[in-house]
Amino acid sequence: MMDFLCLRCGKCCQGDGYVWVTIEEMEKIAQLLSLEFHYFAAHYIKRVASRYSLRDKHNQECIFWSDTGCQIYNARPEQCRTFPNWDKSKTIDPKTIDTMWKNCPGIQRLKSLSEK
Repeated sequence: MMDFLCLRCGKCCQGDGYVWVTIEEMEKIAQLLSLEFHYFAAHYIKRVASRYSLRDKHNQECIFWSDTGCQIYNARPEQCRTFPNWDKSKTIDPKTIDTMWKNCPGIQRLKSLSEK
């Protein structure tokens, strides 16, 4: 497991890819936003084969990322809570993860500190 200090820069909330969510996670997010589950699912979720993902904006940012940070931070999905400690064998695109790791200031900061 990689030591990690999130700087809340949002780089992991931007770019091509999916933020996978379970039904339970969708229920928690809908509750946090005070939305009916069906409304939430219709407006914020997309189905990808047999799985569900948060929608993204046209600029490929997570639909819940804004200038003030993550709007669902207290109910964010496991994928978000566990970044960057994802099991690469369970992801669709390991190249995407490698790119995110290279662009993450929190990871880069740890690398530069460890090199000193």
